[in-house]
Formats: sequence, structure tokens, C-alpha cells
Amino acid sequence: MMPPWRAPAGLNVAFGLNRFDKGANPIKVQGTGVRRESSHPRSSRRNAALGPSRGKRLYRMTDLGTKPIFMYQRVQREDVVRIPPERLGEDIDAVARELTRTTLEGKIGADKTLTLIASNIERVGEGRIVHGDGAVYQRVRYDALVFAPTLQEIVEGTVVEILKFGAFVRFGPLDGLLHISQVMDDRVDVDEEGQRLIGKDTKRDLRIGDKVRTRIVAVSLNERAPRESKIGLTMRQPALGKLDWIEEDRARAEGRVRKRKG
Repeated sequence: MMPPWRAPAGLNVAFGLNRFDKGANPIKVQGTGVRRESSHPRSSRRNAALGPSRGKRLYRMTDLGTKPIFMYQRVQREDVVRIPPERLGEDIDAVARELTRTTLEGKIGADKTLTLIASNIERVGEGRIVHGDGAVYQRVRYDALVFAPTLQEIVEGTVVEILKFGAFVRFGPLDGLLHISQVMDDRVDVDEEGQRLIGKDTKRDLRIGDKVRTRIVAVSLNERAPRESKIGLTMRQPALGKLDWIEEDRARAEGRVRKRKG
């Protein structure tokens, strides 16, 4: 079983208190790992509706059961946990909380979201005993922080592995594949000894530990083994790539503008 996800250093996850939709809370994700950028004409009106939070990474949630809009969501759920007979003599509330976390955290649900953290867990009614089992099946209600990688989402992550066919980038709790054809607008060589991908003409290189900005172009979640999920990424679009490259391109463009003005 995949161990429960914990927020990495530098990533601060804070839940908002105001409700935008019934049964849905906003979540603010700061630091590396998640980024949302939009040039949609309605984005300015959406930011205005958020009031003082405009300009911050504030994520609007959807009701439980609807299609996810953003990768990180806080939703309220109900599920059933099995309490084995040998634990029925313990504090039933404490046991239900423990089993909810160990059973559901790190698992992909029917709605194709990965549960990262279960909190505010409470029992709902009395448990049910199944004939011939002896365990108690207890319904629980809880708040879940879930992760749902979304097509076309822009994410920032870290290169964690270099292979002949590309690189793996870690963002949040999962890794995505950056195929060698999607690294840059250049022919790419693989330096296996140096663990690098190198552009033949630009001489730009990608190494383990580099920070990159990518776009999600394919998602196939593996419910049985979430770590084996397949997420495809690209950096061959404007404003994407290794963060150092983006800064270099911006500085070069600003220099050309200054020359024309001069």
C-alpha cells in the first residue's frame, strides 16, 4: 500500500473558511508543486469575485461528485471502514479514525481522485455486522484533501530521473513523464553518464534536480497502484521549460525591446 502523502518542504497547504459552493471549500496552495495560469477572458472576472484573494493561488472547489476543476481539492465524503473483531473493545471512535486514515489515504477513489489526507473524521450512526464475518462495518464522514491531475493544467515540478526516452518530473504526490520529444524545440541527445538531456543546437541541458514548468497533456490513473499512474507532460509551448531557460528567454526579449526603443 502506498504510504500516506505528506506535504513536501516548501509547500504550505491551507484551507479557506469561506464557501463559494454548497459543500465545497476553497484551498490555497503556496510554494512549489502547483501553479494555475489562465489567459481565459473570464479569469479577470473570476479574480474580481475572489476579492482580497486576487493574485494569490486560491483554488475554487466543486461539489462532491462533479468533475474536478483543479488538482488539489477539499471535499467531504462518506465511506465504510471495517473494524476487526479483536479491536471492538477499544475506543470505537479512535479506531474508526485510525482505520479511515490507513485504509483510504493514498488510494484512488471512484471519482478518479487520489486521497492525500483524511481529517475531521466522525462515525455516522451505528456499525453493521455481517453474518459470518464478526467485524463491524462502520460508516464514517470525513474531510478529504484530494489530488486530481487535470488535462492542460500548468504545473511546476522537479526532475527526479533522466532516462533514454526522457525525464520524470515530480509534482505533488505523483511523477509525470516528459518524453524526450517534448523537452525543447531542438534535437536532444542523452548523456547517460552525466544524467543529462542536451539540446544539440542550443546546448541547453536538463538535469536531475532542475525546476521546470510543464503542461499536463495525458492522464491515466492506476487505481490499484497510484504510483504507477501515467501522466504525460510537455515543455514545448511558450512560457514552459526549465525555469532558468524561461528567465533567459525573458531577459533576451527585454533586451531586444530596449534596443528597439533606443
